[in-house]
Amino acid sequence: MVYITAEQWEFYEREGYLKLGKLLSDEELASLQGRINEIMLGTAKLNYDKILMQLDSETGKYEDAGEQTFGHKGATLNYRKIQELENDDLFWEYTSRPIFKEICEHVYGQGAPISTFRAMFMNKPAKKGTFLPWHQDRWVDLSIDHLITLWTALDPATKANGCVQVIPRTHRQLHNPEHHSAFLRPDQAEKIVDPSKVVFLEL
Repeated sequence: MVYITAEQWEFYEREGYLKLGKLLSDEELASLQGRINEIMLGTAKLNYDKILMQLDSETGKYEDAGEQTFGHKGATLNYRKIQELENDDLFWEYTSRPIFKEICEHVYGQGAPISTFRAMFMNKPAKKGTFLPWHQDRWVDLSIDHLITLWTALDPATKANGCVQVIPRTHRQLHNPEHHSAFLRPDQAEKIVDPSKVVFLEL
């Protein structure tokens, strides 16, 4: 079974992003929503010593977000980031779906070894949320160039509540290789980020 059409790949390669549509049934989505809440509240049956967790900032400033370290930080829904979710059976089952394997094989080549760099949950707590500067999901210190980011919205993602934004056709080069996570400098963001070209990935 082929999941991504030639027309979709053409769009992706030209624009630098692609909306895959609904991949989860309502029941499957509810299961993932419930599991991430359990993880945040400390009731999930998993080894928290293998889970990177970061509390959200109180100010909304990126530099004020809590330290990201292994282990539970308290029963709260005010986490900003939870990483290493491949250690959770339910999230691992989702990320192992054939459609994601097909995407990786198309980009990296048939039979190429594939591994997960970061299986993570990014959260904007109700009436809060930390500003994330413009960046490319590229890292300069990996043995294999990171070319694919897959994002699934567990809650409605809208322009009003801070959905992902992209600038089409800016993916063909690494704009700031001097930054380990490819964050744009303010002068680069001013040059590259044309507000009229921003696409809000509402889901």
